Amino acid sequence: MRINYGLKPGDKITVMEETFGGMSIRECKVVKEYKNFIAADFGQYHEGINKARERCRAVLVGKGWLSG
Repeated sequence: MRINYGLKPGDKITVMEETFGGMSIRECKVVKEYKNFIAADFGQYHEGINKARERCRAVLVGKGWLSG
């Protein structure tokens, strides 16, 4: 999946992720955007957000949904 969002380091994004209990909404800062995933900082830990999961609608990434 080669989707380029044009994210820069330090941008705030909102991640909506499908879980077993429903939907989980989390905010994070972008560390770096790669062609297949986004390296994100959630405060106490870093995590990679896989862009391929967006194709099956398990993850939605939005810039500034909650943080404005």
